Amino acid sequence: MEAIPRGLVSRDMIKMIPGIKCLRTNILPSHHSGNHQFTSTASNKLTFQIPSFPNSYINTKRSFIRFVLKTSANGVLVPQANPFRRLLLKSSRGQVLEDIDNYDTLCRLFQNMKTKQTLEAEAVSTKDIRAVDVGKNFSKMTNVSGQLTKHTLQSGILGDWQEYLVPVSSMVASSGYAFQLELFLNEDAKVVGSTNTNPATYSLEEVSFDVELVEVSDAIMADINSELANGAQIPLPYKSWRSHQTALSGAGTEHKIDISESAMNLTNMYSVIMPQSWSQKQSVTNIKYLAKEFDPYSFYGGRKALIASGAFTDATDYVNKYVWRYGSTYYPQSPEQ
Repeated sequence: MEAIPRGLVSRDMIKMIPGIKCLRTNILPSHHSGNHQFTSTASNKLTFQIPSFPNSYINTKRSFIRFVLKTSANGVLVPQANPFRRLLLKSSRGQVLEDIDNYDTLCRLFQNMKTKQTLEAEAVSTKDIRAVDVGKNFSKMTNVSGQLTKHTLQSGILGDWQEYLVPVSSMVASSGYAFQLELFLNEDAKVVGSTNTNPATYSLEEVSFDVELVEVSDAIMADINSELANGAQIPLPYKSWRSHQTALSGAGTEHKIDISESAMNLTNMYSVIMPQSWSQKQSVTNIKYLAKEFDPYSFYGGRKALIASGAFTDATDYVNKYVWRYGSTYYPQSPEQ
């Protein structure tokens, strides 16, 4: 008796590739045990030292940060809470490869670009419940015991944006590791709101960097090392992001922002307008949860705004028109309205 009907069985049989296998490993933060508690005020930096695994490549598409996210009894996670405010990646020699400030804003920016179906599918692991029934899921945003959370890195080298396998076995590991990844925790006000009038806090526990490795045989690696010994190189193209902040004055309706950047291969520019400072919101309920005034990452610019009562109102601070200028050339030629 066959489990699959003959009509569904492909005639073209594809053989497995000998000598290549995948395995998973967990990298714990340096100098801390697995049950260490990280908060915004104490132990507020995660440091992962990624070893130079022998004969291995990192599959960044299936690698992520995993942790248990806890709130105080009166704390409620803000919509799509971003516990990290800065990402710093260094080589084994201390060279800075990536330094992304305002990392939390970048995460929200790319999260907003996802489809509703993707947000719904990822709601359990990312704790972003904006696309699902808030009334049914609001109580889950407060959890003193903690919730298992997955964070996909927005890194050009070790994140989902990397298109190639990362050859950690070929990286110079003079310090005992190939990369050092540092994540700085965000302030409490941008991660949790308060359900009463007392300050709320959050913490991370059982933190690990879950990595998938593609391991090749000694014979394959010997061929690669032979080529490297003869002067060959392993190119690893990647993209990264840089943040430029400008404070807009409250006076007037027209603002000019100057950006000084030395990048020679710029592909995209994203601009958002948000409050310059943010204080922790109090007396948060499921009705107020998605309101603009209760979301630290609710960007300005749209013509409609969700208020605390749960109703939509016409915004008075929307963007009317904009234009980019590089040198003496405008993009587009006339302001976009």
